[in-house]
Amino acid sequence: VPMAHMDTDDDETYTFPESEGEADGPYTADGSPVVDSGEATVSASVDYTTKASDGATVVVDRVELSQGGFVTIHDPSLSGGAVFDSVVGTSMYLPAGVHEDVAVTLDEPIRSSQVLTPMAHMDTNDNEAYDFVTSEGEADGPYTADGGAVVASAHTSVNAVVTAMDQSGDGTTVTVDSVTLHDGGFVTVHDGTVTEGAVFESVRGTSAYLDAGTHENVEISLDAPLDESGTVVPMAHMDTNGNEAYDFVTGEGENDGPYVAADGAVLTTADYTVDGTMSETTTDEPTDSMTDEPTETMTDEPATEMTDESMETTTESSTDAPGFGLVVALVALVAAALVAARRR
Repeated sequence: VPMAHMDTDDDETYTFPESEGEADGPYTADGSPVVDSGEATVSASVDYTTKASDGATVVVDRVELSQGGFVTIHDPSLSGGAVFDSVVGTSMYLPAGVHEDVAVTLDEPIRSSQVLTPMAHMDTNDNEAYDFVTSEGEADGPYTADGGAVVASAHTSVNAVVTAMDQSGDGTTVTVDSVTLHDGGFVTVHDGTVTEGAVFESVRGTSAYLDAGTHENVEISLDAPLDESGTVVPMAHMDTNGNEAYDFVTGEGENDGPYVAADGAVLTTADYTVDGTMSETTTDEPTDSMTDEPTETMTDEPATEMTDESMETTTESSTDAPGFGLVVALVALVAAALVAARRR
């Protein structure tokens, strides 16, 4: 109910509630306050289309919230009634309005292609924190329309996932906690110069050929050992020519290019401390974004979860990925992925 109020104390500040009605009272007509009334509509919309994900982040195309709130990602168990347990990630607080390309970092990486469901949620307690799960639905419930929650569902293909924790060593090996490759391939370790566009020169070492599936604790011997502490960038690569040999560098990017998701290479970053050296990293390297990378759930992930559908999606992603033979395109792929990594 909108109501017109005066500024009776001429201080240009609304003090009607604080003064308990002594100041800034309403305008009146015929002995009654001047008011109007109408229905306020609380509304939201979510757009989410079929896309590829790196397993750690999901990008929602568009979210519109009339009163602010969040967009939450649910896995397929939502359809079975797992309202709380299906939540796999939630955005930061979103002010009222329209938001495009909302990147949602997942609580735990997903390693198989599946239907994901973004859902628009309110901030009912106005604390700008998502409390729907912890309150068991008492706070921050979903926006609704036509008697149901405002959602959008679409198939999300996960072609490759890489996770690595901060580590230390003598600089001759790097351990990747977990890597999933839906078509098989390699995981390559780049040093921090990859952030400066040194796509080939930054390669320090590559794993042996890895079959399709999930591999744990992959130890990679470096051809060029690290002599100082810094950032390492493990990156998932395909075996595009099917010879089970890593030809990305020798082929100058024509073969065995990186797996791609959301227009960026599938990679992660980790701090590497060379024993006996300082652990500081250069300011240009995105080292603060992956310290929370969850890996404890990866041990139970079956490598046999690959479906025909996910394999087909992988093929489409790799063939549609732009310009693997062009250095400028490769730099763009890596840059896009590193920007996404900084958001995590």
